[in-house]
Amino acid sequence: MAGQIFTIERPDKPTLAEAAAALHVAVEALDAKFGVITVDPRRGLHTVLVHGEVPEELASGFSGPYSNPRIEPANVQAAEPADESAESPDVADSST
Repeated sequence: MAGQIFTIERPDKPTLAEAAAALHVAVEALDAKFGVITVDPRRGLHTVLVHGEVPEELASGFSGPYSNPRIEPANVQAAEPADESAESPDVADSST
């Protein structure tokens, strides 16, 4: 999912077509699977993922591009289970 991320600042959530028109790109340049994601509703910030070139000078209300690095799960090995058969040293002997 390589591409460039742009944020759009407007009170209402734009459609893909509205975001594409504002960025001066074809709607096909926006990742439809990514869609338009509202990241801060109080500030009216929404994010889109753009594939391809975006004009350097954009109208106000946009910021970016931001990087979109590939994220993969870490290769973490499961820890060995604790030996529960041993009595905990913190447990007091209640038989006395």
